[in-house]
Amino acid sequence: MRILFVLIIAFSSFALWETGIMPYEKSSDNNLLRIVNEIESSKKFNFKNNDFSIAEQLCLSWIGEKDKVNCVSGRKLQVENFNRDLLEKIEHYTNKLFSFHNPVPKITNAKKAYLSSVIYCQQQIERLVLVRNKLQESKNLDISASTLMVSLDRKIKYSKDKLLLIKSYLLSKDSIGIEDYKRLFNLLLYIEGYSYSAKSGDFKKLAWDISRAFDENQNLSNIVQINNLLYQISLILLVIVPILTFSFIGSSVSAYSNVCLVLVFSFMSLGLIFTSNATINYGSSSELFELNPLSNQIGRQSIILLIGHTMLLMGFYSIHLTQNLLQFIDRNIKISCFIAISLVAMSYTLISPALGSEFLKFVVVIFATITTFRHAKESFLAKKYLQKKNSLLDFLKIILSIKKNKKIYSATEYISNYIFKSFLSLIIVSAITIGLSALIFGDLGGALILTLILVVLVFLLFGIKMAFIGISSLSILSLLLLTTNKVKERVELMVTPMYASVSDFARLIGFTHAAGEEGYGLRKIPWCSSEGVCLPLQVLSDYMPTVILGALGPNFGLLIFFSYCLLFLIVISKSIYLFLIPEKRYKIVAVFVFYFAIAYLIQTLLTFLGNLRIIPLSGLSVPYMSIGLSSMLFPCFIFGIFMRLNSVKNQNEK
Repeated sequence: MRILFVLIIAFSSFALWETGIMPYEKSSDNNLLRIVNEIESSKKFNFKNNDFSIAEQLCLSWIGEKDKVNCVSGRKLQVENFNRDLLEKIEHYTNKLFSFHNPVPKITNAKKAYLSSVIYCQQQIERLVLVRNKLQESKNLDISASTLMVSLDRKIKYSKDKLLLIKSYLLSKDSIGIEDYKRLFNLLLYIEGYSYSAKSGDFKKLAWDISRAFDENQNLSNIVQINNLLYQISLILLVIVPILTFSFIGSSVSAYSNVCLVLVFSFMSLGLIFTSNATINYGSSSELFELNPLSNQIGRQSIILLIGHTMLLMGFYSIHLTQNLLQFIDRNIKISCFIAISLVAMSYTLISPALGSEFLKFVVVIFATITTFRHAKESFLAKKYLQKKNSLLDFLKIILSIKKNKKIYSATEYISNYIFKSFLSLIIVSAITIGLSALIFGDLGGALILTLILVVLVFLLFGIKMAFIGISSLSILSLLLLTTNKVKERVELMVTPMYASVSDFARLIGFTHAAGEEGYGLRKIPWCSSEGVCLPLQVLSDYMPTVILGALGPNFGLLIFFSYCLLFLIVISKSIYLFLIPEKRYKIVAVFVFYFAIAYLIQTLLTFLGNLRIIPLSGLSVPYMSIGLSSMLFPCFIFGIFMRLNSVKNQNEK
């Protein structure tokens, strides 16, 4: 049986590699890098783009302190700092504290800064003209090179016209005014490939601008070298690594567990194949993207894939450590509440919203696990043998009795009071963390998942009536959220995608309709239309179900969706079964896996149904397949634990 599954993994992985991975030589980045190296070797231009923006330097020199000026208007602000919200303030001061970049050099003379910026624009235009001419002389004049030439023609013409206007004003008068500054500042942003936020005062590089090819840190050169290496070892990533992982895990588990493992490997490999295709082809027919904005994703996702396999192994071999952690939290519930809330706030603020959402799941699931493990048996016996059942009014009486220290005499009240006191820590942590995620960090999808998990917990401990009250409360809250702008936009996207203020769904619908019944195929995904309209940049995360349906067709797409549901339903049913068996050792870990599997099942349903426009978009990724660490870290770790729970080793540990 073990040899059979090794062969299945090997052949399926090799088939995916053979049909999905394209040679990186077809990427436009290779040809562009060759042209950039030719220009640099000619030494016609003795400078590279600095790690800071010339527009930022001009703004700093114009007023003297960048944080006291609106760089777009060139006028000094009357307030001390820009109008940053709480998150922007935290991010701004964190970046300032941990920044390893050199400060932007200030030119004390404003006129000198202005003139040097004009010279920079002239040199930048000359360099763009040279790149355009080299492209025309190139033998590899494919659609991406032709599109880039058109984009450069437009950019060169616009920049020349604006620079000519700036020079004419400069010659016609002695002084430099606010309007002169504004014209030059906007041209610098355009020609350097930067964006500027007048709200926060931050400058940001545009990853898809041609200027990134000339950056001082050689970003394009590094990306091309890394991508070439990764495409050469893609066979190892997609075939050899899964077989090695299986040899450590799959040999000691049942056949159905190995089927689940094959599904997980397939999802992970498909995600990498979609990413590799986007790395080569995204933006190739669009004039908007001079460089591929997703060109660095294959390197990032390859590392994340290896992390995913590592987390599978860690989950499998750290089940005892996981149980000790859960028991430690159970024994130190008060300090754990404080640490949990801090962990969620820090992960959202300092890491990323996506990983913050995963840590939010982790924290709430831990406290739900502890509450269920403590009181599932008492709750079951109370519901079975006590004549009087608890109602919402009874729980209100219990709360009042706790507050007023009243004595409780009936068995039903005593047991309910005992459970409710333990339930209080979960209520506090959940209310604060879910409130933070929804109200401050705007993570409505993550908050919804955790709220539904709490409804499941209430159903298990207190019965269907209390769960119905929880669902009713959630429905009322949903109606209130419909009044917020964010939810209104998503409902508008679902109901009237072709006329919504955000055009994401209009592009996605066009993509799926053009795919037909058979789909585009793994190698022929049109990330941009013939008119140059591209899929949203978050297509490999939030909109991965649309990519699946477009690439493989609706039949295979729905098959993958049902495979996801089947996978998580197997994990849910088997985990609760292991919890209910009296002689099993890792019962608390089984509950932990149970709640996480419910979370990922809900997440999968919300993401797929949102992409199908059955419900509003949730902004959630697809586990194992979407790009980013959040889609791989905890899902792989939890599945590794599940595999260990079903292994022969665990069956021998009573």
